[in-house]
Amino acid sequence: MKLLWLYLGAFLFLPIIGEFVLYFTGLKISAGRVTFDLILNNIIFVVIIIMLILFISNYKVISHQKKEDFYYAYTNKIILKIIILLFFILLFIFIVSGYDFLFLSEARGDIRVKLGLIGPFYTVFLNYIPVLLVIYASVLYTYTDKKRKVYKKLIIIFLLIILIGIFSGYKAVALSLMIPGFVVLYFNNFNLKRLFIFILFSLILLTLFTALVRDMPVIESFSFLIYRLTTMTAYGTIGVWNEFNDIISLNDLLINSASLLGNKLASYVLAISEHDVEFLKTSLSRLITYLVYPDTEGALSGTVNVTVTNFGDAVYLLGKKLYIFYALLIGLIIGLTIRYFKIYMQKKLPLKTSMMGVYLFSVIIPSINSGGIFKLFSLVVIINLIITYTIGRYIIQKKFTFTSRKGT
Repeated sequence: MKLLWLYLGAFLFLPIIGEFVLYFTGLKISAGRVTFDLILNNIIFVVIIIMLILFISNYKVISHQKKEDFYYAYTNKIILKIIILLFFILLFIFIVSGYDFLFLSEARGDIRVKLGLIGPFYTVFLNYIPVLLVIYASVLYTYTDKKRKVYKKLIIIFLLIILIGIFSGYKAVALSLMIPGFVVLYFNNFNLKRLFIFILFSLILLTLFTALVRDMPVIESFSFLIYRLTTMTAYGTIGVWNEFNDIISLNDLLINSASLLGNKLASYVLAISEHDVEFLKTSLSRLITYLVYPDTEGALSGTVNVTVTNFGDAVYLLGKKLYIFYALLIGLIIGLTIRYFKIYMQKKLPLKTSMMGVYLFSVIIPSINSGGIFKLFSLVVIINLIITYTIGRYIIQKKFTFTSRKGT
């Protein structure tokens, strides 16, 4: 689980590093000044979350590992299905966004906005199902009785994952789709050597992808990447800290909670256009972009969003004195999710492990760096999880239940 903690820790601490950089260098940004109080309270927020996760995820969790491994015949047939599914997802992502991004040099924000009715399908086929498939395959590989025969197919799966990420146009997607598989593969044997290799591999991949996306030299891409991973991830949170002090009004809370319904339905229920300033209160990242970022039109159209961490979301909803309750809630959610992810992994239950992994890696962890606690239980997330489960339960496992060593 060390790799999972490294990944989770990066989301929690990189924005704080960015705050430190701005505080000690005195650099000025449009989001406002970084104060020591901001940094201190952000650290307190993160420490509460980590302590709660550690306690809940490890409390009376004992090894339930079964002695039996998966038969090769069972493993091989399901992994072949996974490869086929990933190939069709790759074609879909390429047609929808990859071609325009790679050959027409269209901006990623513009591609996202023009997706229209395809948007919901694009989200589930990019951010949910590939995570399910790579975790599922990794669990099977980890516990198969003949790893050597499956090894090459597993490499093909990860190559397809990388291509899906590239065709999405977002530099971090390829890495975020691979990490869930790596967490499973190195569940019990992630050492310092692998830690160094993983960090180096991640930096190289993100740097090269940044150079491709931004069309800039590799050295400049690396500098921009470090800036983006630290200072820019703190940008929205700094803006929230400077713009909001107390708990928001009941009316604003109700508007923000409308994010449970998704943009289209929320717009209909609230009778407010998605591009109206008032509607921006359903999405803190868009609201703070409008307030402090020098691109108000981009905020209104949805093509530009600055990063607002969970801490920023907590300050916006509960103010600078009550954010601790937000930390307790998010720590509880993450702790329980990791707890059952570990239990299902030890019990060799690939589908249950994969679904907990999808919620953890596709919903919870991204929310740490984008805020919006209501989105963790939104209608869109529920629908996407149902679709993802259906793919796992009725497409991958169908007709391959002949062995007593199978898990669910």
